[in-house]
Amino acid sequence: MPTIILKTNVSLGANKSKIGEQLLNIIHEKIENKPKSVIQVIIEENAYILFGDDDKAPSALFQLYAIGKMNNEVLIDAFTKLAKGEEIGATGARVFVQLFEVDATHWGFHGKPVSSL
Repeated sequence: MPTIILKTNVSLGANKSKIGEQLLNIIHEKIENKPKSVIQVIIEENAYILFGDDDKAPSALFQLYAIGKMNNEVLIDAFTKLAKGEEIGATGARVFVQLFEVDATHWGFHGKPVSSL
């Protein structure tokens, strides 16, 4: 049941679907082959992101919520590479990645805590 949220100050236009598919595939491949049917992707483009005194240069924030252990280095690398690609065009210094391991008792799905399914 992973959820990945991407916030970027870039207008993605037609690339939004492509970025969504790339995020879905990263999660599917890097977190124990989670079925794509339980992966949620949320993309917020044109977000206001200020680094120091610069709010114009391309920037990105990735927030991944998942139950259980994650390979932090692999995920951070994959998200950073995606942000540095031509669709977003951020430098590594303008990419933040936050990874949250959530207890199954704190995650709802089908109206129940995942721990009870």
